[in-house]
Amino acid sequence: MGQRSGEKPQNASAANSIVVAHPEHIQRCFFLTREIFQTIPAVSTGIASKSWFDEGSVQRWTRNKWYWLFYELFLARPHHRLKGWM
Repeated sequence: MGQRSGEKPQNASAANSIVVAHPEHIQRCFFLTREIFQTIPAVSTGIASKSWFDEGSVQRWTRNKWYWLFYELFLARPHHRLKGWM
């Protein structure tokens, strides 16, 4: 069963967790992981791809870098800051 957003899972620790994120999303994942586990997560940016965006995605903000940039800077990050997650 999944956890609700913002709740620390029972028996959760950075030692038994792995975070996989889109390269454009890694900064926000870093801050959220640090908030949840109270430790600095290891981050790798060594994955490469020609294109990280999918024009056919049902999530509009993942279709291209401009949609993503708008979503990240004006919706996701302000929301996370208001919640105290960043």
